[in-house]
Amino acid sequence: MFAETVERMSGGRLKIEPRSPGIAVPSLADVNGANQKTIEGHHGSSGDWTNKDKTALLFAGGPGGPFGMDHTDVMGWLYYGGGLELYQQYYREIAKRDAVAFPIISASPRALGWFRRPIESLDGFKAMTCQQTGLAAEVYKEMGQRVVNLPDGEVMRAVDRGLIDCAESTGGVEDLRSGVHTFWKRLYSPGMLPSVTVGELVFAGEVWRKLPRDLQEIVRAATMETLLRSWAIWQRQSVDAITQLRQKHNVEILKTPEYLLVEFLSAWDRIAAREAERDPFFGKLLESQRQYAAKVVPAKRLMLAPATFAVDYYWPVAPTPPVPDRPAKPSVGTSFGEAVGGG
Repeated sequence: MFAETVERMSGGRLKIEPRSPGIAVPSLADVNGANQKTIEGHHGSSGDWTNKDKTALLFAGGPGGPFGMDHTDVMGWLYYGGGLELYQQYYREIAKRDAVAFPIISASPRALGWFRRPIESLDGFKAMTCQQTGLAAEVYKEMGQRVVNLPDGEVMRAVDRGLIDCAESTGGVEDLRSGVHTFWKRLYSPGMLPSVTVGELVFAGEVWRKLPRDLQEIVRAATMETLLRSWAIWQRQSVDAITQLRQKHNVEILKTPEYLLVEFLSAWDRIAAREAERDPFFGKLLESQRQYAAKVVPAKRLMLAPATFAVDYYWPVAPTPPVPDRPAKPSVGTSFGEAVGGG
């Protein structure tokens, strides 16, 4: 999409050849490949480098938004809160790579994950063995859970043999392709990592500087268009996938207990505090996000109704029937009208 947009907007003056991962360089060596002039740029997620440097993850969207920010807020921080300048500084001074980065794609929100058995308590969740990768694995370890990181080809085998109790969710359409739903029928949502995801487009600095100014502006405009369109496409694909999972494969989409999300954010806050103390640039970046969020997120309470208000008004969820021999609990999805007795 991006390559086609650039070629169209430039009248054919600038053509970008997308190559599949592993064609020119191994997929996780893309940044190094661009730095060493093997390739002229790459597309991916800065979160792929979490095991080497957690700072990079913050540009991809950290847990909780971060700090309760949604997609629009994160883009505001990048373009109007100093985030993009810190992005370039990170690659130039911290990663020591001659590179220029742009946000270009969104693939979120994502669910918490797939589960072999129900989540009945925090202790029960901690007692599970889960397949997790990247920062999520570190947060779950901080929460006290046993985590394994299996190669893609081994995950389904572990699920089939009952060696793990839960596995991370990539997102509706990707989950459908994975095949995990053929074994497990419980998908818990939402999750806090990531509630906002931002992918990156990175040019080798030498290549970028050689572009005429008007072509640089075309690239900037094309990255923004691609990000907005990809976000819209992801939402629709996820809806279609969720519909198929529920109606065709009898998957239950269950609400993640709030106490679990709170515990997740608390664990992340501890990790972030330790990392900020260890790495001054991580602390600088995290504080930049916190300060921007402090301005825009609380203000939304004054300007916007709760996100679920109109949703529940137009698309109310039927009350959950009480479990026999147990007191009835209020339905999570009860509409406003039902809650006040209006039906």
